[in-house]
Amino acid sequence: MMHPDATIHSFELNALFHPILDEISARYADVHVHKHGLSDVAGEVAFHIPVVNGILHYEEASIDNVALDRPWVRERLTALDPNFRVSRHGGTVRVGDRLGLPAPDLIKIDVEGVELRVVRGFLETLKASKPIVIAENSDWQAVTDLLGSLGYRPYRFDASGDRLIDFHGETTNTFYVLGGHDRGMLSR
Repeated sequence: MMHPDATIHSFELNALFHPILDEISARYADVHVHKHGLSDVAGEVAFHIPVVNGILHYEEASIDNVALDRPWVRERLTALDPNFRVSRHGGTVRVGDRLGLPAPDLIKIDVEGVELRVVRGFLETLKASKPIVIAENSDWQAVTDLLGSLGYRPYRFDASGDRLIDFHGETTNTFYVLGGHDRGMLSR
């Protein structure tokens, strides 16, 4: 591991990924797998996975069909398979602030359209611990507005300079860093 003192908590709603995560957890003592998703309200949820040409299409899987409600996602899936269908699964989500975990240094969110729910479920943690947040850009404006209200600023990763730069243009993930904590990580 790059940081051997790091402890990783992985949250995965999709039971199809649990076996491989269990293997990783068995190999690395500081990797802990939580077999549930995260949200701002605990409970049971519907988890939808598109089936395209008979193959589960995990990258567009989402809670409550959120990702599939986006026209560009439906258009892309229809172009691949005009008769694509959606496989529905059940799962459990919990509120991040209620898990009793140690204060995080970093929170990575990739949940296909429900990023805002996950962030809202971690508000107390964000205020107390001030971790860096990396979020996929499925709901960029709402996530950026909420994190901005807490003093976070959005950045993007510049691979050519191996650093964070002010956010502009298109990117898959946004790095949110609390103002004043960004010294030494950024290029201006």
